[in-house]
Amino acid sequence: MDRDGLDAKPFSIQNNGAAQSADWSPDGKKIVYSQTNSFRLVRQDLMVNTPSEFVLNPRVNYANNPDISPDSYWVLFDSNMSGTNRLYRISIDGTGVEPLTPEDETSYQPAWKPAR
Repeated sequence: MDRDGLDAKPFSIQNNGAAQSADWSPDGKKIVYSQTNSFRLVRQDLMVNTPSEFVLNPRVNYANNPDISPDSYWVLFDSNMSGTNRLYRISIDGTGVEPLTPEDETSYQPAWKPAR
């Protein structure tokens, strides 16, 4: 489905639970969501005839609340992989996981802020 709700196409979540906290890329070509059973971040490429899923973070536990950057390169998310819920970023291709908040600061639900 495009960002206007038209041209709906089914896609599978491969028996890993429901998709939640989904975010569309600004260009409407990708969607990133968290799977409820595994809390892995998954990217769905929507511009292909056969939908494909790509797990962005196979080694990250409890990744949730993805938010794709305005340039569609980064994905912000929260995770408790360090024992405390913190904000992280990962590239849209699944490389370069980086913490953005200190270990002693609990943070949830990141969002990109428009440039001024």
